[in-house]
Amino acid sequence: MATYTIKETAPIVIAFAKANIRRPLLSVLPYVLICGMITAITDKTHPYIGIAAQLMTFYFSSLYASNVHRSFLHGTPTTGLDPFRPSKDDWRFMGMVFLVFLIVALIGAVSGFLGAMAHSKSILITAILLSCIIAVWMSLRISLVFPDRAVGGHMKMRESFALTRGLVGKMLLTPFAASWILLLASIGWLIVAGLIDVFIIQKIFPAFATKEISPSHKLVLYVLMSPVTVGMSFWYSTVCVATLSNYYLWVKENRA
Repeated sequence: MATYTIKETAPIVIAFAKANIRRPLLSVLPYVLICGMITAITDKTHPYIGIAAQLMTFYFSSLYASNVHRSFLHGTPTTGLDPFRPSKDDWRFMGMVFLVFLIVALIGAVSGFLGAMAHSKSILITAILLSCIIAVWMSLRISLVFPDRAVGGHMKMRESFALTRGLVGKMLLTPFAASWILLLASIGWLIVAGLIDVFIIQKIFPAFATKEISPSHKLVLYVLMSPVTVGMSFWYSTVCVATLSNYYLWVKENRA
């Protein structure tokens, strides 16, 4: 049975993530790491290769999220997945994620353009902040289409918008409540990784101690940061997916 309050939902998504993150993560992790390394060393020298690697990262991450949605909604343990044999529902899920991304990006671009036209730095900053708030709010209001697509549904964005009335705060804060300890640990690791880079790696490789970060230095930094940039991102993705799936079930039980 789906839960409503943050206090009820956070322990459920934590338990789900702990029990179900390993198998699908191991299926896509090698490819995500390879794509991340390619992006790190090619973003300036060969930008098109870097963009292609980022798109592949999006593909593998979306495939992972679709699999986790189905597991939560069907009440079954996650399994390993074949990253190169996505189902029809996986493709529909990825298409919806990309569409929502475009909508959110359009909101940000329009707000930034209007702010820039004012020729005032303060107005531009205000416009950017407002666009971020609106984009997050809008994406949460229409986010029930994600779990719906993962299980073969056809929910429209306007239906999700209507069904998520009063749920935005819970959908936003539950993943934080389920991850705040790891978020603090991640900040700590980023600080440690930075110190390792400055006081150890740059001493061993003096060529890295320049203002311009070389591709090889970027690769080292990527490896150092990967426990956060990859590990934490997948944990947070899992609890976000579980949260969305929980509230998808809740609206189906109480509002549909």
